[in-house]
Amino acid sequence: MALETTKEYQGDTTATTLIALFCCLPYGIYSWVTDRKTMVICPQCRETADPEASTCPHCNEDFDQHR
Repeated sequence: MALETTKEYQGDTTATTLIALFCCLPYGIYSWVTDRKTMVICPQCRETADPEASTCPHCNEDFDQHR
């Protein structure tokens, strides 16, 4: 009776690590920097809200009276 066999990866992970560091990490940093958006801070609850919002989504404070 023969032994059961399987295939496993026996390679070096250096290539994968280099690809991740030099390709994926810079793209992640670039997308984080370019996707940043200026937000408004609510004077009542100090949470952030969309700049076009007229009221705070967290505490319903009226932003129009502060502009």
